[in-house]
Order: sequence, then C-alpha cells, then structure tokens
Amino acid sequence: MKIHVPSIPLDGKSFEFDQATPWFRGIFYQRFSDIFPKEGRAFIKANLQRTSQNVTFTGQVTASLLPTCSRCGVEFSMQLDFPFLRNLAPFFPKPEGNLNKEEEIELSVDDLEFSFYHHEEIDLAEIISEEIDLALPMRFLCSEACQGLCPTCGANLNQQTCQCPPTESLSPFSVLKEIKRKS
Repeated sequence: MKIHVPSIPLDGKSFEFDQATPWFRGIFYQRFSDIFPKEGRAFIKANLQRTSQNVTFTGQVTASLLPTCSRCGVEFSMQLDFPFLRNLAPFFPKPEGNLNKEEEIELSVDDLEFSFYHHEEIDLAEIISEEIDLALPMRFLCSEACQGLCPTCGANLNQQTCQCPPTESLSPFSVLKEIKRKS
C-alpha cells in the first residue's frame, strides 16, 4: 500500500487493517509463508503524522504464527505483538565526494528508526515487512526449557528419555585428561 505524502492531513491519519486486507495478508503469505498459517490472524493499528515533508509512522502489529522449534523440530503456536516507530524524510541525493567509499559509518539506535521515502510516496507494506523482520526472534523456541533432540537417536527429549549410552567427548582438550592422569 502506497501513501502519497502530501495527501496526509497535518492532524494525522489513522488506520487499521487485518488479514482480510489483501496487501496486508500478502505481506504474511509472501514473505512469512513458512511461519504464517493459512488460517492465521494478523492485525495492525497505525498512525501517520506529517510535519512539513517529514512523516512519523507508528503502530502496533499483532499476528498469530506457527513456527517450528529450532531445538526439537515441533511446530508450536506463538503470538507476535510489537509496537514500531519509523521516522521518514524525503530522499535528496548527495553530491559525490562527501564520503570516502572505504570510510565506515557507525549507526546509532536512532538511525534504525529513520528511513527515506522517494517521489513523495511511502510504501507501507515495505516498512511493515521490515519491522516484522526485525521483531522476529533469531530462532524460534517452543519454550526456553526445550531440551531438543538426542544427537544419537533423534528422540525428542521433551517427550521421552532416550536410552542411548553416554558418549565420550570428542573435545580437542580430551588429550589433556590423559596427561594429567599419567603424572
């Protein structure tokens, strides 16, 4: 969904969308289809506030997800619920030569909440997709106490105790144990 910046009233524009809205549903079905179930629910409540050419985009996204646990491989249901804030300004190209190409720039936390828009249009779908990407955990866990799978027999250690004999550690430091015993 694209918004034309001059059409945003100075007192702001609020909106709400759910999974029945085609462009919002498309975000989940196209980019997050592996964790968003077909019958999944998603909701966004957001506000656009314009000050001259700058725009503040704030909101709250809620979605039901069905990811697979990274430790035990079992699908589980989870609720993603997070607020977001993005400050947007028009993009004006800089003349070349202001910054050396090898020079590194360190970003601050405030820089992560800032973006540019082009040609007086803001693509809300792109911004919301980025915010969802940032809100997702690095790896999904069904619980913090998940014990995962046995590396030998593959048994789910959350559901059963495996009968595998304990394995010796193949640590490169295991040789040091032998040296200590001899002396």
